Amino acid sequence: MADENNKIDWGNFNETEQEAIAIHYDNVANGTNNPTFPYSAAVFEELAENLASIAIIKPNSALRMVAELQAINDVLLKQMPIPPTKDEAELATMFTNEEIQQNLFDCTASFFLVKQLANIINQILFALGVETTVTGGENGTKH
Repeated sequence: MADENNKIDWGNFNETEQEAIAIHYDNVANGTNNPTFPYSAAVFEELAENLASIAIIKPNSALRMVAELQAINDVLLKQMPIPPTKDEAELATMFTNEEIQQNLFDCTASFFLVKQLANIINQILFALGVETTVTGGENGTKH
């Protein structure tokens, strides 16, 4: 019975949010790397490819954009919510289910954006022939 009381009710999240959380859980459970927002990931992938093509024509501007995107990623990573403990029982005593839900969704959305921006950075740098040091995107397409 106590196990059922600890279950989180995701009913207050919309369908898109619930799907993103489900994909995140699947990725963690199965070691996969599927984008948590698949339709947005497809658009980001197309954007990355287009920006990589433009980078060849305007390399200095592209490198400035890479620096800006990396600055944005750095801020996102610093602001990503991190729970004070991984112990679920302890978390349950410190936060409400709604706070835990929101934290998990915030982390999922932030991580998605970080991965997408990193993918854009990598594709631009690859197009310019620059050695990449940023982690790759999650869309599975590499050029």
